[in-house]
Amino acid sequence: MTLPRPTSLVAERAVRLLREAISPIDSCTLAAKLLALKSADETATTELLRNTFGEDPRLLYGEGGWRLSGSPSNETAAPTPEEESDDQVDRVLVFVDGERRDPTQPYRLRNTAALRLRGDEVIGACGGDTVEGAYGNRLRQAMLTMR
Repeated sequence: MTLPRPTSLVAERAVRLLREAISPIDSCTLAAKLLALKSADETATTELLRNTFGEDPRLLYGEGGWRLSGSPSNETAAPTPEEESDDQVDRVLVFVDGERRDPTQPYRLRNTAALRLRGDEVIGACGGDTVEGAYGNRLRQAMLTMR
């Protein structure tokens, strides 16, 4: 049994933001709001957002910006709990812990954990300390299967 690819949490935030927008939002503005990323290159930022959204069919780019599919006026309402189906899209929450000891040094990851959720139910979990060798590879493989 293969599970469908989980929805990107960034895509979920984009959908909420675009529901409130009056007109399409350009990639640079959307990336600044969603990812705290400043960029002047619309083309590169558009490609970054496409990859981040994971080909979410609700999000479309065209005519100068991002908008929700099937709703040029963006007047779609969020589904109520009664309207949501039982086969909700899975989500994966990833938690990371680490530190940057010095601003000139890269961020050092100490441990990580992931939860796969369907609705409010946890259907999978893994986590542990980041280490070299076989145990580190096991954690890496477990994290990759969570997506």
